[in-house]
Amino acid sequence: MRAWNQTYALFVAALALLICTLDFAAQARTSSPRAALQAQADTWPRIPTPADLVGVWETRNVEEGRDVGIAWIVKPDRTVDYEFNVDGTVFPGSTGTWEIDAAGILTEHWHRGNGVIESGRAQLALRDAHTLKLTILDNGNAAYTGKVRIYRRRGASQLSLFLK
Repeated sequence: MRAWNQTYALFVAALALLICTLDFAAQARTSSPRAALQAQADTWPRIPTPADLVGVWETRNVEEGRDVGIAWIVKPDRTVDYEFNVDGTVFPGSTGTWEIDAAGILTEHWHRGNGVIESGRAQLALRDAHTLKLTILDNGNAAYTGKVRIYRRRGASQLSLFLK
């Protein structure tokens, strides 16, 4: 009888381990970057066109423990400028070029103030004409992969109010 109890206890432990493993595998599958992007696309109805992007877009987030405001100035000639407000200090950011493909993947090449040239990619989706979701796919810093920023469209006259 004792051997049977030990065998039963081992069976129950193995079954519990199997259930935990399957649950972990299911969570890993549903939390993949592709699944996350699909979930975002399901709730944000439209991929923007180049014309949709032209304008001044702003976001404010806490990133790496710092209050970060970003003004993303997208121009019709496919150039872009960034301005930043980090913990209350305003400074110009990078300038560069941009393009968007039919799947909503934004590719940018920018020049930092220190002369360094970098590039990045992000998935874009519009909720409406004034709200844009940007999900970073690759910007050269692995810590930002998958980070979501929600941008709101602003007029150029409102830009200085945002950055102060």
